[in-house]
Amino acid sequence: MNPVLWFSRHRRGGAALVVMLVVIGTAGVWLGTNLRAETGEKPLAPPKDKSPDLYKYMGADSCGGPGCHGLMDSKKRKFTISQDEYYRWKWNADKESNKTDFGHSGAFDNLKTPESRRIAKNLGLKSPETEPRCLACHAVAVDDNRRGPNYDLTEGVTCEGCHGPAEQWLGPHTRRDWDKKKGAAYGMIDTKNLVKRAERCLACHQGTEKYSVDHELIGAGHPRLNFEMDAYSELMPAHWIVPKEEKDWNGARTWAVSQAVSLRSQLEQLSMSRKGQALLWPDLTQFDCYACHHDVVDRVRGIAEEDKKYQRWRFKEYPNKKPGRLVWNAANYSVFRHAVREIAPDKAGAFDDLVSKFHESLTGKGSVAEFEQALSKLEQMSGELAAMMEKHQFTQKEVWSMLRRIAGDGSAIANAGFQSAEQAVFAVTSLQDSYKRTVGSFPNAKSMDASINQLNDDITYGRKFNSEQFSQHLSTLRKLLEPDVPPVSGTGSATPKPVS
Repeated sequence: MNPVLWFSRHRRGGAALVVMLVVIGTAGVWLGTNLRAETGEKPLAPPKDKSPDLYKYMGADSCGGPGCHGLMDSKKRKFTISQDEYYRWKWNADKESNKTDFGHSGAFDNLKTPESRRIAKNLGLKSPETEPRCLACHAVAVDDNRRGPNYDLTEGVTCEGCHGPAEQWLGPHTRRDWDKKKGAAYGMIDTKNLVKRAERCLACHQGTEKYSVDHELIGAGHPRLNFEMDAYSELMPAHWIVPKEEKDWNGARTWAVSQAVSLRSQLEQLSMSRKGQALLWPDLTQFDCYACHHDVVDRVRGIAEEDKKYQRWRFKEYPNKKPGRLVWNAANYSVFRHAVREIAPDKAGAFDDLVSKFHESLTGKGSVAEFEQALSKLEQMSGELAAMMEKHQFTQKEVWSMLRRIAGDGSAIANAGFQSAEQAVFAVTSLQDSYKRTVGSFPNAKSMDASINQLNDDITYGRKFNSEQFSQHLSTLRKLLEPDVPPVSGTGSATPKPVS
């Protein structure tokens, strides 16, 4: 599917104060092993008396030299990185192009739009361009004592926003004797590790204890956050090269890891906010938005058929739940559980039980002690599953089976709500693309594409989401997936090489 078309279908509400993509590339990590040393000097040892948390941010221009990441024509590159990463970062923030998709480098400029100013006004804020709550994700906002000579707040989300403050590693990471394993001591973030990469993305795309897109911010006009790392990575002007040994099923692995980290991050926020928030806990963003935000039609009889489609009670089932109660936003679990069943079947039962106990206690059943125990255990298990998915060597059979599992669970996913349906479409899109890149064309390729396009249409607007229709369309996709995994066709390998 065309990434631009796919993205246009998934923007919620047009412009507004969008927390932009924070998908991490691997170029910075790989740079050290592929650039020749300009001198024979060894890297300076990081100062022992200074924490990486205090290193300075040197600014994106520090990376933009033509001999580094600022080469205009990547065909003239001398190394195994593209060397045009700086311009790829700048690509979708061109002020002259009148684009509505600001990208990382245009995240600060997004704060200047009429929509953003209106949101700030609704919140009683003077200016989004100076408000820490906004700058936390729309820029790399640091104290004055951490600003290097080329630091510029208005650059938006820069290289260092993802790869860490460059004061200590800017020079050493270009040398042949650079040891990326020790990069953390210099302040560099290991974005090659998918768990760490997802954590970095989710700091903005899901929030942290200190800054998050909460119910108040959404009520003021900020779009609801939604994220899936592999799908969002495809939408970026890619500035990294996936190593050969990781290409097979890279998308499937990225999807699975990001789902586990997303769930853990959600639970961590819930746990931390409980300790620091005395009133109105948990924030309503922890629950399914569309369990409450659907069109309410007062009349039962004599209404138009068009209106009936939006009365969810007409076709929604409530297994083991009571209508009218808050429903936990289970989007990070509803689809990921199928990956757990396929990759870690011995943990699937305990995983499901923990989620069930957690949800019951969160919405009013059980004791405080039971809730704390379920939350802690689920948080721990999510971390373990993330590490497991990172190391797992995915196969053609497993990816095919995960597609079939998700497509065959239409009723449960649809009943879990719009946000779960949204993640299901992200998942099948990611797994389909990963399959095609590794193995080749699908059987019934045109029908598969048409089916997934239909599912994308189903999740264009949450207000118009029809769970019954979505379930039927997911079932259609399931019928296209043959009972047995097809033989290898096209290009690619069905058996991935070991991941280091």
